[in-house]
This record gives sequence, structure tokens and C-alpha cells, in this order.
Amino acid sequence: KKLTQCYKKVIIVLNVGGIINMNEISQIPGVNSILLMSQLGNTGGDALADVLLGKVTPSGKTTDTWAKDYMDYPSSAKFSHLESVDDEMYEDGVFVGYRYFDSFDVEPTYPFGYGLSYTNFEIVTEDVSVSGTKINLAVSVKNIGDKYSGKEVVQVYYHSPEGKVPKPFKELAAYKKTGVIAPGESEKVTISFDAKDMASYNEEKAAWVLDGGDYCILVGNSSLDAKPVKVLNLDKEVTVLECKNVFPLDRELNEIKPDNSKFININGIETISLDSAA
Repeated sequence: KKLTQCYKKVIIVLNVGGIINMNEISQIPGVNSILLMSQLGNTGGDALADVLLGKVTPSGKTTDTWAKDYMDYPSSAKFSHLESVDDEMYEDGVFVGYRYFDSFDVEPTYPFGYGLSYTNFEIVTEDVSVSGTKINLAVSVKNIGDKYSGKEVVQVYYHSPEGKVPKPFKELAAYKKTGVIAPGESEKVTISFDAKDMASYNEEKAAWVLDGGDYCILVGNSSLDAKPVKVLNLDKEVTVLECKNVFPLDRELNEIKPDNSKFININGIETISLDSAA
């Protein structure tokens, strides 16, 4: 607070190893920007100086979800001494990180995959196709700023059809970082992932399974702003990999589940068949 009263421009650098509560910092008037340095090692100071001086445009993305409040994390209410110091019951199930926040409509301070830049980018998905078991995306990224060059990270997510096992609202399938793009210039990136990567583990069948139905592909530059670009339809259930359940639970786990399944409005989104990949 003292610094913001003395200087017109104040940048807060977070040299931290994990997530911190940003409530107080975000409420201080006069804070112009916040830079997450993390812990870069012995040459981190050089990289930090280059970013602060504008020699390099920051292009990092958050690898965690930064909640507005500690109690927004689903395990917080029972963690450590709040439940038992002897046994820690992890009941998050598949709803860990952004998979929880997106599925339960909990708004974070910073979502997974988030990161500002000195410039802005326009991301346009030009094509989505299926070749064998591979799903391929052709994406155009344009620097729509007028001063700084920079890099962007294109992130591909998928929304699975409702099946017999709980599933997050969306999951990261693949991502790709561009090279340095000058203002007004564009770069085309190709991103591919395997259809089997969208399978869910069915404990009852002891197998990784692709449920039949519509798989919606979303593209963006964070988990919150990913938009639907294509629907892949699988007309039947497919077993991707048969396994064997080992180390059975010695007690029941009451894993969390959303009250209602969330669906994406796919009206007007082109649908292609995923059957060839199966």
C-alpha cells in the first residue's frame, strides 16, 4: 500500500513455489500488474529482468487453478486435523484442479492455463479431422496487437458424453505453443491427440472405455475461455484397454459428484464421425 502511494506504476512479482491467496493483493489500489515468476533457479533474475524491461513478452500459463478462497478447494474442509490425523480420505475422485472448478461452477481468481501477455491474440480453428485413431486440428493464431511480438499457447479440451462413470465438464487433450509472432502476423499450428486419450476408467469393468455419444472439442487459451469448435460422434461404446483392479479399497470412499450434469450447447456446431478412430 505504501508503494502504490509513492509510485505511479507498481508491479508485484510473485517469487513463490505454489499458489497463494490473492485477495488482499488484488484489492490494493494502484497495483498495475502481477507477474508470476515462480522459482526459476539461478538464472531466473536474468529472465525476470528481460520480461520487466519488455525485451521478452511473457507467455507462461498457470498449471494450477488459483481459487478465490482456500475453502473453494474441495478437500480443504477435511484436510489434516479437520478430519483425522491418522487417515487422509481423498474424495475428490476425478474432480481435481480445473476439473472440479469447471464442473461445479466455482469461479477462480485465475483458471488453469491462464496467462496475460504484452499483446493479444486471435485464435481461429480452421479444421478438425479424424485420421485413423488421431484427431487433428489446424489452428490459426494471429497477433492482433500493434506493438509487441509474442507467443501464445493453444489449448484443446474435450467434453465427454454422460456415461456410467462420473466425468469432468471438460479435460485437457493437447496443447501447443507458437513461435514468436509479430504484430499483425499469423502462425498456423497443427495439434493432434489420440481418440483413446478421451477414454474414462470404468472400475466395474476394469477397463478404459469410450462411451457412445457426442464428444465436443473446445479450443482456447485457458480452461475458462475454451469454445466449442467441433463435435465428434461415436455411435457405440468402445473398450480401449482391458485392465485388472488391484489393491481394492478397505472402506468405501464417498467421492464428490456434481448435483447435475453440465452440457455444452452444440447447436450449430458441425458433427463428424469418430467411428473410424474406434
